Amino acid sequence: MKTRQGLVSNSSTSSFIVVGYKLKYDHRDKNSLLEIVKKLDPTKIDANDTEAAWDILYELQNEGREDGLEIFLDGEDGSVYVGIVLADVSSDGDSLENKAYDIKDLVEKCNIAKKLLDTQEDPKIYTGTRAC
Repeated sequence: MKTRQGLVSNSSTSSFIVVGYKLKYDHRDKNSLLEIVKKLDPTKIDANDTEAAWDILYELQNEGREDGLEIFLDGEDGSVYVGIVLADVSSDGDSLENKAYDIKDLVEKCNIAKKLLDTQEDPKIYTGTRAC
């Protein structure tokens, strides 16, 4: 009989499509994550509270923002996406929803994100897979 040696993972993944902006942070630098939170919602965090940054990001991802922008986290990649999540399908047997998106609405949301993030970059469509 063969015995498995080494790491056995029970984790699942999800594939995603996001239109908007990708913010990178450095896992070793808590201040980089804090700066992202300050951009997304400066009212939710004390200027020096790096420990609360992850909790706030998860809260923003789960509850959304009043302006309709969505926050999508990819901790494996060190990215926070700001925009609209077009698809997030897990490997646990979920299927892609039948949905239609109005391009004008997507452009409007991207313009809100662009202003919020104070960037001159154009929005992009991001695809990927993340651990969940």
